[in-house]
Amino acid sequence: MISNEIEQILDEIFNPEILDTAYSKQFDYVSPNLQELQEVAGLIANDGLEEDFQKFFNKHPNFLFRAIPSSGGRNIGYLVKPPICTFFTADYAILTIGQGGCGITLIELERPSDKLFTSKLTPAKKLQGAIGQIDDWNEWLQHNQKTFINTSLELVRRAKKHPEIDESGSFKMDSNSKIDKGWNAFGGFENCYISNLIIIGRWANLSEKERKRLLYYNSKAKSNNYQIRTYDQLIRQGWDGPGMFW
Repeated sequence: MISNEIEQILDEIFNPEILDTAYSKQFDYVSPNLQELQEVAGLIANDGLEEDFQKFFNKHPNFLFRAIPSSGGRNIGYLVKPPICTFFTADYAILTIGQGGCGITLIELERPSDKLFTSKLTPAKKLQGAIGQIDDWNEWLQHNQKTFINTSLELVRRAKKHPEIDESGSFKMDSNSKIDKGWNAFGGFENCYISNLIIIGRWANLSEKERKRLLYYNSKAKSNNYQIRTYDQLIRQGWDGPGMFW
């Protein structure tokens, strides 16, 4: 027999005003199936263009939902080609809420065949370009973060509710009232953490020295405010789910 106290605790944990009890069954935490894995592996094998991979992730956003550093929170919005300001645009932005605070993860997508490092272990052209873009974003955001947060939330509010999606591929996971309530409840306007994720290259193609250099770059995540992930980890974590780090 379950006591009243236990029932009360469970009711508090699964209070729909905090996190929707049905949320864990939503598609964004669903592991990709074998066909989807084979499809993205085929793009890699055929050395697909960056646009090919963007189209794939527009169609299968659960890969990105399950791979972002803040995937322990609740995803509330998925924006494709979100503007950072009039000069800069990211490939994706994922908005999350949770007890780690509210977050916006900006994603810059490169190709799996792109090199990460030169022979001297400095960032190769594509990686250096992606890092430079993030530096531009961060410099602007340093003085305009509130404007960016408000703009991003407004784009989420205007987006269609999944399973419907906009022409761009953007969508939201809940009603505007629930999104606003959750964002305020978890301090989104006071303590929103904006992070950056670069997806590039293949871990399998890195030398031992290059792997160590990649780990070194990611160890400086807090000071750099970006993480670099290879397609190997992106796809593997999409399959295994949050918490897979290697």
